[in-house]
Amino acid sequence: MRLCERVFERPPPTPHTLWMAEDIPRILRALMDRFDVNQAELAHRLGHGITQPQISRWLRGAVPELSNYDRVVDVAHEAGLIGDVRSEDVSAALPSALLPRMVKLKGYVGAGSSAHFYDVADEDHQEVAAPMNANDNTIAVEIRGRSLGPLFTNWLVFYDDVRRPVTNDLIGQLCVVGLADGRILVKEIRRNAKGGFRLMSNTSEPPIDNVTIEWAAKVTELRPR
Repeated sequence: MRLCERVFERPPPTPHTLWMAEDIPRILRALMDRFDVNQAELAHRLGHGITQPQISRWLRGAVPELSNYDRVVDVAHEAGLIGDVRSEDVSAALPSALLPRMVKLKGYVGAGSSAHFYDVADEDHQEVAAPMNANDNTIAVEIRGRSLGPLFTNWLVFYDDVRRPVTNDLIGQLCVVGLADGRILVKEIRRNAKGGFRLMSNTSEPPIDNVTIEWAAKVTELRPR
């Protein structure tokens, strides 16, 4: 299994499934609030064969079939939660209270062995939509480099639980890794024969051996910019 497949545990999302996965939980919660109903009652109100287990899966981030997504959006429009359903960017039509949580893009990290971290000044921080499992410590950085494969150049990396020093549960995991020489890389952490650390890539790039890791954090999500 390739390194990044462990993060997704499913095929990389397409732009189409990305905006559906981000919109549907917020719309469903807004509908339950508006109608003061639970999941089963909302499923009954939506009709079209939609069931409570489907509602539960969608709230956890599963992507509905397009016909079911359209039904949810139509009901939200009828309920006055969405004013414009003509655009694919449904989130732009949601009330501000339903807009996605945002996190700061802190800078750029290298996937290649010689890449360095490029920090962004506080006043220049951009914001990106947070993953659904985000918390107050979630940080976003952007990959610069091709050692995870050309697909992942300019992808966003999210992490939150920084460990100093590296803990055993990070061994074998894809992590954002801060080295003593100032480099910050996206690598899989492994142990080498001498008991030190070896950083692995997703391509034929050779491993980085016997490095001093100052901190590391497991990647919680990868997605295209």
